[in-house]
Amino acid sequence: MKRKETLETWLRQQIFIHREDVGHCIKIELGHLALGGKKSGELYFCKVPEDPEEGFVSTLLTTIEDLSQADVEGLGGVQTYAVFAYFEDKPTRPTARYVFKLRDESEANELESEPPSKEGITAQLMRHNEAIMRSSSIAQAQVMNALVTSLQRLSEQNEQMSAEKLESLKTMEELYSHRHERELELLESQAKQERIDKVVGKLDLLAPVLINKLGGGNGEQKQLTDGNQNSVRDAMLGGLANSITPEQLSKLQGVFSDEQMATLLELVTPHLNTESKNDG
Repeated sequence: MKRKETLETWLRQQIFIHREDVGHCIKIELGHLALGGKKSGELYFCKVPEDPEEGFVSTLLTTIEDLSQADVEGLGGVQTYAVFAYFEDKPTRPTARYVFKLRDESEANELESEPPSKEGITAQLMRHNEAIMRSSSIAQAQVMNALVTSLQRLSEQNEQMSAEKLESLKTMEELYSHRHERELELLESQAKQERIDKVVGKLDLLAPVLINKLGGGNGEQKQLTDGNQNSVRDAMLGGLANSITPEQLSKLQGVFSDEQMATLLELVTPHLNTESKNDG
């Protein structure tokens, strides 16, 4: 919004709005401000009627603009002005004020608000430092907001990655556990097969002797074919399986270990009733 429009709005608020704490506005004054914001002179004042007309504010605004512009052209440089509002409960002390600056390109002198002197340069530097600090504070706040947002996003990503890593570790532990179980089962199966092979090998050594005895041989061992050897083995296992009584089985359990009993049962169980079937 332009300066003239804001000044007009301010004047209307002071003149037409009745305030319960200080009453209604009774005087408007235009003054020049020197270094430090001190009033250096009064340029214009007018009394405010109790029931001002609508055109009163427009006329007052034009007068303030013309007088302040003429004053800055006479003084030159950058000048600061203030419009003061006096109310009925405090008639000698302004209750509100509106400050604005005007600039003229002519050569300045000691009466301007920011002359090219030590005091004027100090005032200008203070104004510039205030603007720089304001911009720096805004930029710093924006950077902090960006850092907080980035930190929150990284924290969420870290939590998600940690959860995924824990899930992967659990899966790997389960796989290693199943692998160990499979290796144990394979070792047990290999050990069982080795025990069976040892027993079968011993039976294969006894098979030729048994064949010679069954065939009425003269003590010379006959060479057995694979078929004969398998038949003799099955016959021996079948005879052994069908000849074991429950009492003998109970005694064997007291002598053999659990693994030996399991191996024996695996050997003889498939050959139960083999002799009965052959006899039939």
